[in-house]
Amino acid sequence: MRQPFGQNFLTDESIACKIVDSADICPGETVIEIGPGKGILTSLIAQKADKVIAVELDRNLASTLAGRMSSAKKCGSSKQGFLQYEFPTGRAPVKFISNLPYAAATPIIEKFLPWPDWIEAIVMVQKEVGERIAAQPGEGITAFSPS
Repeated sequence: MRQPFGQNFLTDESIACKIVDSADICPGETVIEIGPGKGILTSLIAQKADKVIAVELDRNLASTLAGRMSSAKKCGSSKQGFLQYEFPTGRAPVKFISNLPYAAATPIIEKFLPWPDWIEAIVMVQKEVGERIAAQPGEGITAFSPS
């Protein structure tokens, strides 16, 4: 089934556990999950973080997730895209965790990089996005001279 925002949902719980474990979430920390989708990471993050803020663009998914997580007092959700999301103030340290969508990975990363109140970002991206992020300036660009 084609998803309305081109999402690819993480379904492998062992990968989800590795992502959350790599964040080394400590008591007192807030985690902002970008695009929680169906919540496979959210439930694992909620077991460790003091506060989880799930920012989801897809209103149907956001409503479903909010209903599932309503009993967890430390979970909040934002029914908007991360690019429209306003960062919380006075809530540090903050970690980001996400399985980023291919089409929005670069603008999402560019949004949180300059924000001063985050300490770590654990993001999974498609191979091509990772290669582009890791590339040296000019790598992969074919130089040509007009005739």
